Amino acid sequence: MLFLLLTTAALCSLAAGAPQYGSVQCRTEYTTLWDTEYKETETQVCTTEYEKVCQTETQRLCQPTTRQECSTIYEKQCQTVYKSVCVEQYKTEYEPYTETEC
Repeated sequence: MLFLLLTTAALCSLAAGAPQYGSVQCRTEYTTLWDTEYKETETQVCTTEYEKVCQTETQRLCQPTTRQECSTIYEKQCQTVYKSVCVEQYKTEYEPYTETEC
């Protein structure tokens, strides 16, 4: 839009000061040519993405403990026991006697 206004203003100012020869009118026109060049470039953009990986790890903790172990041990004990046993026994006893004759 700005380009169009500048070109129109330049033409009007030149037309007023242009020489005239009889019925022929001369004028000078100025045109601005725009030449746009497009340049294609290819760039590679790399990004590092981190993925969260969660996992549960279990760890065995060992602690020293004490415990009481019980066991039965058989011990042999010997004793001498005297036993008194009473038994009735019959025994014949002889008595000395003297016999007198009468």
